[in-house]
Amino acid sequence: MTATKDVIRQWLKDAPAGSTHMVVAADTWDVDWEYYPVYVEAGIQAALEKIGIDPNAKVVEVYDLSKQVEPQLEERRAWNL
Repeated sequence: MTATKDVIRQWLKDAPAGSTHMVVAADTWDVDWEYYPVYVEAGIQAALEKIGIDPNAKVVEVYDLSKQVEPQLEERRAWNL
C-alpha cells in the first residue's frame, strides 16, 4: 500500500492513547514496498533501532504526535524525533 498523505493522516488519527510518535516503516522484501505505521509509547530511539534490526524493514518517516499534523505532512520527509 502506498503511504499517501491521506493514509498517513488517518494513521495519525488512529494512534493509540499514550503514543508519542508514529513511525512510517516499509517492508522492502518485495518490489512493491508495503508501508505500515509503528506507534511508539516511549523511547523513540529504541523503537528505531528495533525496526532497524529487520533487514527487510526501513524507517521512512517519523511523526511527533505532540506537534501539529499538517506542518509535518508538508515536509518532504518528516523526521521529528
